[in-house]
Amino acid sequence: MSSDRPLQVSLQIVARRRLLKAGLGAFGLAALPRCSVLTGPTLRPGPDGIVGELEIPPISSNDDFYVVHFSSPVEVDRDLWNLFVHDEDEFIGSLSAADLDGYVLQEREQTLQCIESRPDALYMDNAIWGGGPLLELLAGVGVSVPESAGWVRFLGADLFTTRLAVEELAEAWLIWEMNGEPLSLDHGAPLRLLLPGKFGWLNC
Repeated sequence: MSSDRPLQVSLQIVARRRLLKAGLGAFGLAALPRCSVLTGPTLRPGPDGIVGELEIPPISSNDDFYVVHFSSPVEVDRDLWNLFVHDEDEFIGSLSAADLDGYVLQEREQTLQCIESRPDALYMDNAIWGGGPLLELLAGVGVSVPESAGWVRFLGADLFTTRLAVEELAEAWLIWEMNGEPLSLDHGAPLRLLLPGKFGWLNC
């Protein structure tokens, strides 16, 4: 497996007369965002300096689920949205909202935790996510990962980017529902990654 030839996956916005191109050049590592815009449960130490217990519900409501923004959320017109897949600079396929609507949705329970979570600010919540395995969804539109690929790069509408080694793709899901409701803008609408065992900031 070559590690210097990433399969590039870009989330791009297609307008009527304009194509926003991003992330199609040389591969680069994502910068680690600070949790500077963050909401979630907090618990401060008492007079004795001891932090008490914070009970996290088995399933957090969508409104109570912690939120981290890399930058201001970008509203995407779902009817114009596409997920474009490139092998290097070569376009090899795409997913659209219509493709997602025609897919038999699957569900999985998954916990996300911010990398800056700590005892007095525990940014960790659990939800039932609706979507499907990334590789399965790509296969449904005739896209497969080239055998020579070593990495996959993901680019969000807010220009946040992250990457995965090809061998990690089997665990990756694409998500468009949360606790039985369409993803909100705060939680990554219209589509986000779900990566078991990874801190929240990697779930582009």
